[in-house]
Amino acid sequence: MPGYSVILALRGRQWRINFLKALVVFPLLLSIYPSTWWRWSGPVVHICDGDTITVLRGSERVRVRLYGIDTPERSQPSGENAAAFMSAQVFDKVVEIRKMDVDRYKRIVAVVSVGDLNINRLLVEYGYAWVYDRYCKAEFCAEWKLAEAEAREAKRGLWKNPKAVPPWEYRRSK
Repeated sequence: MPGYSVILALRGRQWRINFLKALVVFPLLLSIYPSTWWRWSGPVVHICDGDTITVLRGSERVRVRLYGIDTPERSQPSGENAAAFMSAQVFDKVVEIRKMDVDRYKRIVAVVSVGDLNINRLLVEYGYAWVYDRYCKAEFCAEWKLAEAEAREAKRGLWKNPKAVPPWEYRRSK
């Protein structure tokens, strides 16, 4: 295949690579450094509300929305409790951010962990969040739905109120 070559510019040098070799080389390069693109760590410097935090990435302050869940707004019953619970779990701690998406407000939508503790799931488990079915499409969302049902049955957190209004309905009414 003499006509099929790819030219790479790496550190000021041009490298000519056979197209078939490139099919092997590029995935290998991506497998070496993928975590810097979609997984990173940093300290939490601000709690916006129960499901949104600000994390330092180097010197940049990055707003992170927790994937697949929705907590009550601060003006809703249990809204301040959700924010306080979030603060107790992550404020001034180093969290791992596993980017899932970027939302319309340009926030990173992510699964957030402190060590082995999945904060998204923890909020659901303790009754501070709903699983947001509209957006939670990953396989683990089914597990989170079970945790939500258990919290509801045990009347934990927001489930103490039998008339708890999901935040997406609350926002729509405003």
